Amino acid sequence: MDVNYDGQTAFDAAANGDFPLVVLLWGMAMAVQPQPVDLLAAKDKSGNTLVHYAAAGGEDTCDTMHFLMQQMQASGREQMLMDAKNDAGETPLMAAHAGNMRLADTLLRSGYVDLLAQDARGNTAAHHAAAQGHLWMLHFLLEAEQRRNAALAKEGKTVETTTLGGYSLQHRNVLHYACMSEYKPLVQYLLTRGFDAKESDVEGKTCLDLAKQRNLLWLEDLLSGKAKAADPPTHMRKTRGIVAVLH
Repeated sequence: MDVNYDGQTAFDAAANGDFPLVVLLWGMAMAVQPQPVDLLAAKDKSGNTLVHYAAAGGEDTCDTMHFLMQQMQASGREQMLMDAKNDAGETPLMAAHAGNMRLADTLLRSGYVDLLAQDARGNTAAHHAAAQGHLWMLHFLLEAEQRRNAALAKEGKTVETTTLGGYSLQHRNVLHYACMSEYKPLVQYLLTRGFDAKESDVEGKTCLDLAKQRNLLWLEDLLSGKAKAADPPTHMRKTRGIVAVLH
């Protein structure tokens, strides 16, 4: 990306939630002669677009995303860009797993985002949230999926019968990822939602196997039922990241 201001590109501005700088750089890109720079089509070395960076933005604001959505609508590229995948198969919704639920909600309300889109490893946005220990984002995504399923059923459409959050290529659900992240409140939450601790992945390993392998006694107790999953957690991880790392 050749357009920059004081060394900052539109990617930098979007990642930092600097909406005024995004607008400034957009104007600079449009003024390039003889051919304006199409920032919507720009990608970094990993295939991330401006929409990916805006989704993983460092501020609790949707200004940059709303601006980009206006530009996408004007150019008729909402369908192509709102759910675009980077080189790892990750969509902007997956990039939003850092915890900005307002951004995730904006993406879903656009109508162009597949809630259960999978990356190259078969992970959904819910898997990303679980792997990073973002409890409130995971709750938001699972609730959104449940509402979507209910709406489809009400319309008489077929609803795929699968565990909420889906399965990765290794047949791991969000509980598997929560256990791998070793975040107790997340494990407790998913167990109270009815996720099956005895479900195995493609290698035949269950969450309990993981707990024993890592010698996590608290996790063994939770998964085996020795400890009550409904007991209140002692702490909660903040569901927000300054800047999400995009792969």
